[in-house]
Amino acid sequence: SCSSSDSSVATCSISGNNVSIVPKALTSDNKVSTITVSLSEGSNYLATSASYTATVNREVITCPSSPSNRTYNGSSQGSGITCPTGSSAGGTTSSTNAGTYSQTCTNNAGYKFNATCSVSWTIAKASSSITCTNKSYTGSAQTIATGSGCSSLSGASQTNAGDYTVTCNGDANHNNSTNTCSISKVA
Repeated sequence: SCSSSDSSVATCSISGNNVSIVPKALTSDNKVSTITVSLSEGSNYLATSASYTATVNREVITCPSSPSNRTYNGSSQGSGITCPTGSSAGGTTSSTNAGTYSQTCTNNAGYKFNATCSVSWTIAKASSSITCTNKSYTGSAQTIATGSGCSSLSGASQTNAGDYTVTCNGDANHNNSTNTCSISKVA
């Protein structure tokens, strides 16, 4: 027979001549259980017992590294971070808008990280765009460009013939951009 002094740390079983010791999923390290194997006296042997001290620690798991950046596309995107076996994901695991986020991996019972596991991931801003509208001189103010991903568009309203720099001030999810748009001279 076999017994454990603390079955919350480890248990034991005997199959034939083999003794199996099974550690339990722990929430802390250096837990100790004394395993005692006993043999009753038989017709050809004396009763005997042996003890073994089992020290059980949690399995160390590795925190994943930061993934490649994603680019804003208007849809929800996952972090791309896979927490290792023995842990659960938390924090921000998906988002839609450009920004830097943090996903956590929290160890389950029986496992541990050597340090807190918090992984940064980023959705980068997308490019904004300016489309010129090819105008001819009329003597009145005209809109010579439209923008996409802009919180404001400067230089897009002009009157006289010439080349103009139009600036898109990107919104929270888009970078700034510029383009040269024109009003052509008339004959």
